[in-house]
Amino acid sequence: MLLFSSAEAVALTWDRHGKVCGLRLQKRGGIMSIGNAARCNPAEGEPLSVSLAKVWEKLSPEPESSLLLGGYLPSAVCIEFLMPKLPQAELSNAIAYELPRRLPTPLENLEWHYRITGEICKNGVSFWSCRVFAVQARDWMHMISEIDAAKLQPDMIVSPFMAAQLDGESVSLPGIEDFFEMVHSARGDTLPQMVSSPQAPSAPSITASQEEKYAKLPGWQLLENSLPSDERAKAFVFFHPALLLAEYGLRDCFRRDLKMAIPLPEKFRPLRSKGLKVACLFLSVSALILFMSYTGRAWWDARSRFAALRAEKKNISRQIKKIVEENTKNKQLDLTIKNIYGANPGNPEILQCLHYLSQNIPDGMWVIDFNSTNEKIEMTIKTSGEASDTEFSALAQTPFFSTENIRKRRNSDGSTDIFIRLLYANSKEGEPAAAPPLPPASTGGPKNG
Repeated sequence: MLLFSSAEAVALTWDRHGKVCGLRLQKRGGIMSIGNAARCNPAEGEPLSVSLAKVWEKLSPEPESSLLLGGYLPSAVCIEFLMPKLPQAELSNAIAYELPRRLPTPLENLEWHYRITGEICKNGVSFWSCRVFAVQARDWMHMISEIDAAKLQPDMIVSPFMAAQLDGESVSLPGIEDFFEMVHSARGDTLPQMVSSPQAPSAPSITASQEEKYAKLPGWQLLENSLPSDERAKAFVFFHPALLLAEYGLRDCFRRDLKMAIPLPEKFRPLRSKGLKVACLFLSVSALILFMSYTGRAWWDARSRFAALRAEKKNISRQIKKIVEENTKNKQLDLTIKNIYGANPGNPEILQCLHYLSQNIPDGMWVIDFNSTNEKIEMTIKTSGEASDTEFSALAQTPFFSTENIRKRRNSDGSTDIFIRLLYANSKEGEPAAAPPLPPASTGGPKNG
């Protein structure tokens, strides 16, 4: 199958005597011209493959040219009939069912293909006009072996009758089919058929209009120059089959008909646009590498961003946890402060007294009893020996309390108990004592307590 439409088609045909004709037909800007032509008369006993190879070499076709082969096959037949308008797969099955009714050979012994030549309407119903080429399998395989020996890679092997456009005229191909021609009815209501020619095999039916059509092509002189001088008058007869095939190879329907052609061996597949295919392969590989690189880079960037987001999430979680913990501590502290502010101070003079005693009580003394009621403090201080008046003077000089009563009692063990009653200095009788500020704390600890 052709990958790209070609502006040049090469056709090689052969007659029953193994004479091969070939030409290059070019199409530029919608105008066809003959690029080259060649003919080979085989030596006695020379196989067809040798003549095909010689003509192919003389033509020197472009690498992108499409190649069509066709010629004389003993058992070949070309018929045309109407078929319902069906999809391609169903149409092929329908034709395969119809062929045994029209041909005397079992279908399994045939190689065949078809092409749709047009649409015909009968009694308000549309039909496909299908032209079928069929040949016995043994003749087809012999032809394949000859083409393989010539080392050719054709796009299609087909009868020139399959390529013919009748246009209201009959088509004869002397040398390829001497006894039949493709006939088109003048009434236009019958299909082309291969019928017995009224002419003898040596006098084939060739109309002047057919020759005039191709004789106007640029490069027609190349056909005549490829023949000996005594055969130039028959240039159209010799090259007519090749002209039909080459013209068919340049038509738009050729690529569509390739899908329905008889499959050729895989080794016959033409290798065209090798440089372009290599360039496309290189660009495809490069695009794949770039795509994979881009995908990998995008994946790595996404992975890095995701890792950064996870790290940031962990950091934020730690900060939130820290804030929650500090908030819990602050709530506890706030609750403590709230409780302090809401607490009843009670007797603040006790703290002041104890604080003062812890800083100023002389060594060798300690408090063994302490009681506070109604802004009065009664306490008992015990000494290990006799207490002097100097030791009591420090206690009597406190600015927060006034000494109401001091008594001493000597014990049998030599110690002395001192009973002291203090009165809060700022209190008035009948009024509760206000909470005075505590004196500044000393850096030293309490001496006794």
